[in-house]
Amino acid sequence: MAEVKRLDAGGDILLSGETREDVDAVLEDLLARGANILTPLTRVGKTWVAACTQPPKTHEADRTSTLDLREIQAAQRERRPEASLCKVEQAGFKLMVTGPTHEAVYARVQELLEDGATLVSDAEEIAGTWVAVCDTAGPARSE
Repeated sequence: MAEVKRLDAGGDILLSGETREDVDAVLEDLLARGANILTPLTRVGKTWVAACTQPPKTHEADRTSTLDLREIQAAQRERRPEASLCKVEQAGFKLMVTGPTHEAVYARVQELLEDGATLVSDAEEIAGTWVAVCDTAGPARSE
């Protein structure tokens, strides 16, 4: 059985997986425990997804672990404190990183690269501000 991911979306559950059968099995289990369908089983790209309410009878598998964004950002600031001086703006799949120094922009770009971004344009100074551009779309496909 392939893995079915469960995301607690503010009290509702979003399910996603590679096969229809696996996602449907998890959805049917939740429905049997009293959940209600919010979004029926649907294919989105290569992934099967569905959404439902939390069942009144909770099960250990219904609980998801959460990450506190503040804790993650604090840990990043400790590793690369100068990265917090930068601003990141998103336009489509592109991320524009701006900051006061080359070192600050470089530090922030390194964090983005660790998260899977690709460097498009290295840091350069434009009108007193350092700017770099990254791409989050992933590798280009050759058809």
